[in-house]
Parts: sequence; structure tokens; C-alpha cells
Amino acid sequence: MSDQPMVAWQSLPVDKQIVTRINAGPINGDPADWRALPEWKRAFLHVLDERCAAVEPYPRDRFAGRGIVICASAKAGWSSGKNLPQGYLPGAWVTVNELRRLGCTLPITLAFLGFEEFDESVRRLFEPLGCDTLDLRWLYWWTDPMRILAGWETKIYAIQHAPYEEVLFIDADNVPVVDPTYLFDAPRYRQTARFSGRTCLPLPDPSGCHRLRGNRSGWNIGPIATLRAARY
Repeated sequence: MSDQPMVAWQSLPVDKQIVTRINAGPINGDPADWRALPEWKRAFLHVLDERCAAVEPYPRDRFAGRGIVICASAKAGWSSGKNLPQGYLPGAWVTVNELRRLGCTLPITLAFLGFEEFDESVRRLFEPLGCDTLDLRWLYWWTDPMRILAGWETKIYAIQHAPYEEVLFIDADNVPVVDPTYLFDAPRYRQTARFSGRTCLPLPDPSGCHRLRGNRSGWNIGPIATLRAARY
């Protein structure tokens, strides 16, 4: 399929049965080669066009300020992505404590999927660190259904529903070496209103960081920052 021009499959008629399958949820490998099938590519493009056309105007009164979002399951569950006994709670605990130790005062929202992943005792553990919580499962069932909500998808969903106008998403197993607040004022971010972990930004003071993913002078541990209004 790679030798065919893109227009070859983009011009195909939309198979409504495939669209129904896509909208129903995960494909689960049936058919096994669905990613390479031109009729499936065309159907996915159709679904994407429909979803984009249905996006409502930006709700300017819903979000405010800057903040950090971390997906943190406290037990083995959907949003851990793995069958970890304590989910990503140990990593989230270290990350949040390091952020505060480094002087970061940004509010932090911990996102999770239902009470089975994050109960009241865990919530109380994080409260003194200035963290609030966001139950994505409740949003999924009652306000904003999503086709797939498990593992990686929770990251985008958490960014979407966090209360901040400017969001810095950090994986629970990423440990900061400096206060990341400066990233919101980095020239590249101010120009593009976004960056991801693949964007290498200079550290304000790299002297205490011997090596960070093989790069002495860059931030490259997988954060995502975005200015909401620029994404609409």
C-alpha cells in the first residue's frame, strides 16, 4: 500500500459497516491487517472528519490558569497500562514530591479511572501536596463518552478535561530535575502554543543534571504542554 498515492484510498466510497465497527470501540485485531486495508483507512478518515465537524466552540469560561496533569492509578487497572500491583501510584508520589521540592507551585491534577483505581485514602495522601483529583470514568459515563478510554487514551482525555487554560502533562513515571514552570515561558512554546517530549528545550540550569536521556542540556522526558485556545 505504501507505493499507492494517498488519493487512491481517500477517494474510495465510505463503507458504513466499517464506520459502525470503528464507532463501536476497539477493533481487537479483526481483521488482523485492518491498519493496511484501504477501505479501513477511508472509514477512519471519515470518522475523524465527523468528529472534527462536531467539535463545539471553545468554552472560554471553563478553563483558567496553568497547571500540571498526571494520570495516576493507585491499583492495577485500566489506566496503568500494565498489571502493576500498585499501578503508577509510587511513580506519581515521587513525581509530585519532587515537583514541590524543586519549588514548583503550579496546581496539580491527578487523573484516574474510577474508585477502584484511586480511593479516598489515596486522595487524602496527596491533598497536603496541593493536588486535586479528576475521575475520568465518571466523565466518561455521564458527560463525555469516548470511543476507547484505557491506557494511553487517558492522557488525552485528562488534558481535555483538566481545569487549566494551559496544561503541562507529565507521565507518572517521569521524575523532574528542575521546576518545569519555565516551560510555559520558553520562546518555542510561546510561538507554537505547544510542545512535546520530542521537543528539546534548554534547561535553565543544567549544572546539577549529569545526564538526561543522553542529553546534558535538554528537557526530553516526555512532557506535553499546550495552550487550549490555540488547539481549537
